[in-house]
Parts: sequence; structure tokens; C-alpha cells
Amino acid sequence: MKKTRILIIILGLILLFAARVKADWATFMAAVQSGTAQTINFLAGDNPLTFGASLTVGANKTLVGLRGSNVAQLNGNGLWQAFSISGNKTVRFYDNWRFQQFFSAANGGAIHISASIVAFTTATVTFIDNKANVSGGAIHLTVGGFLNFERSTVTFKNNLSGDRGGAVYVNSNETSIYFTSSNVLFENNQATTAAQDAHGGAIYILNASSIVFSYSQVSFSSNKTMGNISMGGALYLTGGAQGYFISSQVNFSSNVSSAVGDRGGGAIGFWGNSKLHVLSSTISFLANKAPSGRGGAINVHEDGSMAIFRDSNINFTSNTAQYGGAIFNREGGLISFTNSVIYFTS
Repeated sequence: MKKTRILIIILGLILLFAARVKADWATFMAAVQSGTAQTINFLAGDNPLTFGASLTVGANKTLVGLRGSNVAQLNGNGLWQAFSISGNKTVRFYDNWRFQQFFSAANGGAIHISASIVAFTTATVTFIDNKANVSGGAIHLTVGGFLNFERSTVTFKNNLSGDRGGAVYVNSNETSIYFTSSNVLFENNQATTAAQDAHGGAIYILNASSIVFSYSQVSFSSNKTMGNISMGGALYLTGGAQGYFISSQVNFSSNVSSAVGDRGGGAIGFWGNSKLHVLSSTISFLANKAPSGRGGAINVHEDGSMAIFRDSNINFTSNTAQYGGAIFNREGGLISFTNSVIYFTS
């Protein structure tokens, strides 16, 4: 009996050791792309994992990163997109992840999501130094895609798009991105295009899609759009898009639109029947700029576009523009404050 127990223990240790052996790139690639639903555990020995190709997720997956001070580090080496997720897949991420230097010649430098669900739960996730030549420097979400960050710490930093949405691009009806009970930072992301009409230095929301921040701490800092007719240094909504800040603490600081003329919105720009709802929140706009444009903090441009503040505290401080240092409203746009406290200071 004793020999049998010892043998079982030895076999168990061998199996445990085998499960923790460093997985090479080929093993990770095969697991992600396989047509079998499975859980993929990223081990400390896998760090950093440099991609050798762009991966298409083959089935429903659960990816478990690292915990504590350890981070699962994925690196695209400036050559590859991390994940393309489409066809009614569900992909869940847990624990700590870092997406760095991923690239797409089209959309979504790190992740492209179409008609699928992606969720980061109780995660610490960073998207840094990613690039898309077209839209969504880090993430491109379209055609019924759904992306959720819940009880997570989320950072988008130094991401770049060659057209729209320096960090995140959301397009198409029934397409949504949610940040719930999370700490969220968008810092130094940029949208730039030779056509001079880059919009959404951090985020671009289009075509009746939506973005929702609820019960979260949110900061947009030093994001930028480049181009003479660019709008929304941090956030841009157009084509019936909807944005929500609900019971959240929100700060827009030092964001810039480089627009000339009646475009601008150093922090936020609206166009085409789009709406931003700030509900039961505290929101501040500090030192945002549209130096040659309109609306240092907010530019509401065109009929049907609205910025709605309800039951909130709003502070505009030291925002600057050629016209409308804090707010510029033209062609039938609407800005409303209901049961709210508003400060304008220089």
C-alpha cells in the first residue's frame, strides 16, 4: 500500500511538472486556433511570448493570464495582429495581460472583433504601442461585436491609428463596449491621417453603436487627433452613436484636436445625431485644446447631436480654443444640464 501511494505521488508530481513546462509559440498558436473550446493557461515560463503570425481564434476560449505582480506579456514585434475573433465566438480573459507592439495593415492593431463576445473579468490589462494603418490602433469592434471589461484595471497607452480611433474603434449597429466597475486610462493615443480628417484620438464610435462606462474611474489624458478637419481629441461620436458615463468619476485632461475652423473638440466631438449621456457622475475637463478650432473641451456639430448632463458635477477649467474655450455648439446641436452643478474657471 505504501509503495502504491508513493508511486501515485511521484506520478502526480511528474504530471504537475509537465503542465508547467514552458509552452513554445507553436503550442500557443495551435491552442488558440484549434476548433476545440478550451481553457488556455498562460504560465510564468511563457513570458514574454513574441508572436510569429496573426492568430484567428478557432472556437470559444478562456485565457487565464498571470496573477499578482506577474503579467502575461504578448508582443507582436510590430508585425502581427494578436487575435481576430469572429463567427459567434466567446473569448474570456482573466488575470493580468499586456498587449504590446501589435500591428494591422487594416483594422485593430491588437484585436479585431466581429459578431463575437470578448470579456476581460477581474483583469489587469494593458494595450501599449499598438498600431493599425486604418482604424482602431489597439481594438476594432464591428458587426454585432461585444466587448466587456468588468472589475478590471484597463490601460490604453501610446496606440496609433492611421485614420480613426487611436486606441479603440467601434462601428455598426448592435455593437457595444462596456467598462463596468473598472479603473480605465486612455493616455497618449493618437489618430492621424493624410486626409486631414482623423477623429477620436482615443475612441471613435460610429453608426448607432455604443460605449458605456458605469461605476468606474475613467481618465483621458494627452490624446490627440491630427488634421485640419479632425474632431474629438479623446472621444468622437458620429452617425447616431451613443456614449454613457453612469455613476462614474471621469477626467479629460490635456487632450488636443488640431482642427482648423469650425471643427475641434479638444476632448469630445459630436457629429450626425449622436448623443453623450453623463448621469450621476463627476466629470472634469482640464486644459484640453483646439488651438485653431472650436470647442476646447466639447464641440457639438450638427442637428440632432446632444450632450446631456443629468444629476452630475461638471468642471471646465483652463480649456482653450480659437472660439468656445470650453464648449462650441453649431447647427442645431444641443447641450443640456439638468439638476447638475457646473463650474467654468480659467
